[in-house]
Amino acid sequence: MKPSTWKVRLQASNWWQAAQAVLPDPRSVADLWREWRARPRPIVLRPYVDLHSRWRLAAKVLAPLGIGLFCIVYGFFYAITAPYLIIPLAAPIAVLGLLAIWALPENNVVPTKAMELTFSALIIGLILWPNYLALALPGLPWITMVRLTGFPMAFFLLISLSASTTFRDRILDTSSATPLAFRMFLLFSANEFITLPFSHKLTESINKVIIQQLNWTGVFLVSLYIFRKPGRIERYLFLLLAIAIPIVALAFIESEEQHVLWAGHVPSFLRVEDPSAQRALAGAVRGATGQYRAKATFSTALGLSEFVALMTPFALHWAVGRYPLLLRLLGLALIPALYFVVRMTDARLGVAGYLASLLIYLLFWSLVRWRRRMSDILTAAIVYAYPSVFLAAVAATMFVHKIHVIVFGGGAQAASNEARGNQFRMALPALLRNPIGHGAGQSGDAMGYGAGDFIAIDSYYISVALDYGIIGLTLYVAMFAMVIGAAVTTMLRAPPTNDREAALLMPLATCLCAFLVIRGVFEQPDIHPMIFMMVAMVIALVARAKAQAAQLPEVAARQAVIEQQPRRIQAAAGAVRRGRQRP
Repeated sequence: MKPSTWKVRLQASNWWQAAQAVLPDPRSVADLWREWRARPRPIVLRPYVDLHSRWRLAAKVLAPLGIGLFCIVYGFFYAITAPYLIIPLAAPIAVLGLLAIWALPENNVVPTKAMELTFSALIIGLILWPNYLALALPGLPWITMVRLTGFPMAFFLLISLSASTTFRDRILDTSSATPLAFRMFLLFSANEFITLPFSHKLTESINKVIIQQLNWTGVFLVSLYIFRKPGRIERYLFLLLAIAIPIVALAFIESEEQHVLWAGHVPSFLRVEDPSAQRALAGAVRGATGQYRAKATFSTALGLSEFVALMTPFALHWAVGRYPLLLRLLGLALIPALYFVVRMTDARLGVAGYLASLLIYLLFWSLVRWRRRMSDILTAAIVYAYPSVFLAAVAATMFVHKIHVIVFGGGAQAASNEARGNQFRMALPALLRNPIGHGAGQSGDAMGYGAGDFIAIDSYYISVALDYGIIGLTLYVAMFAMVIGAAVTTMLRAPPTNDREAALLMPLATCLCAFLVIRGVFEQPDIHPMIFMMVAMVIALVARAKAQAAQLPEVAARQAVIEQQPRRIQAAAGAVRRGRQRP
């Protein structure tokens, strides 16, 4: 049968005629489509939107189809890879959570108290809880105390940043005291993400960067909000010194027992079957001398030595500051106790940090006291004699044999000194090969260590340079240098004040200087949350000092107006006040 015959019979059928009566003419549909496209589009002013725009109509159709297809693929891969790839598969859920937080409405009632509570728990857990005692679930990273408290803190921080204008303004107002240092910190954080594409182990680098954003950036922003309030800085520094007391006691007991105190008593759910955790529990003895190296709650003796050295400026300030007698005596007793703990660790970086803390704090204390009391003979003598004292201390470390061995080491530390020199020689070609950076956590691989080698880089500056490039190293060092410079400038130029917390700039700046010295020979970054907390403390104190200095002209002007009032008006005001005080 010919096609024309089929066409005639189809047009003659009843259902075809019924369909023609119901369906529109194709030519009229095309005309309607052309008219719809040619229609004048309305002008919509912000914050209103055009709900009938083309891309919105297309999104209503394509978005459900795309989401459905993604869910099918996502569920298929989760079914065949769980629990080994839980972290990558959790990324979409995390993105949805961030979108939900970003979409929160403006509301100044935000969970700042819960944020501060988790922040305090993080700082306490960072020092008092061993990082190698954690929950190790299949497919998940170690659930340490820092992560257990850091993730809730970051959650509350993101909610506060998204929903509260007051919260954001307070952080920005505090950071405006040192705007260049704050920008450098943000650029350093951004540089961590920029170097990710250059990593050969992308998953490992992403995990490291996320943890650093929680423990570094999150702690820094929370600290900028908390420490602007008067009294908070002194309270948290007292907390650190209170934590240092049991750490000192644990170090003394461990040195006497010659083993980690909880080794062999760790519950099964906290036992991590990892070589690094097993090394931390096994203890450490220097092979050349046979001396046991105490580590307390830290994973290495070097970590304990660094913490003790960084607490030295605060013990000094506690001893000489305007505090009750009992606290001053306790600070005075801590100074030699901290040095004994440093010697128990047999770590030269602790001795270098301890000596640097003593010398730098003495310089700051004498300069501030001499500026406020120009007639003080003692402080003037210290200031003028300080260059000689400093050169004498340097000469003693170079030419006095016992001091030289304590600071720079002897034959027992020769292998360690040679290893540090080799690492600098290995790092330079790797840095020149990729000055932009090899990605977070990739410094050991970039230097040429094998897959089965135990990677322990001694200098953190090498690690930062190889991970984040020359730009990252410059931003890292310049950020601390600017914060220290702002602290010293405020100490010497700010007008005298009755605020006792203003004097805390001396131990804080000393601690950051000692930290930069120690970073040259110690790479482990576990203490960084505490350091960035102290950086925020300095910025908050500088902001508070600038705010008080800005109010001085206004106070002086009001006082001048009062003094220029006629005597009779002042007498009348006094009579009114006396009349109100009568019963």
